[in-house]
Amino acid sequence: MYKNGKQIGDQAVIGMGAVISIWSEIGEWAIVAEGSVVKLKQMIPLKIVAAGNPAKIIRDVSEKDKKFWSWEKKIYIYLAKKYLDIGVMPLDNRQHLTS
Repeated sequence: MYKNGKQIGDQAVIGMGAVISIWSEIGEWAIVAEGSVVKLKQMIPLKIVAAGNPAKIIRDVSEKDKKFWSWEKKIYIYLAKKYLDIGVMPLDNRQHLTS
């Protein structure tokens, strides 16, 4: 997955409000805490929890973390499907309202 950063690994979790600067890398299964700042060219290794400004290694990702985030991602997928089934349009398909 590619965003503003150089690379975001599979199964990585980026918390809400986190900033991933250009040319930074987030490893597979890494977790970047909410509001953290991953600075220019910073590397967050695989299976690491990072937090802060700038982001610093806090601890290794545990099996409990993996189970929780795998479950949480399934909820997002379920909700997206539910909203599409009831007719909610994805943002990029909505027509802009003009007054």
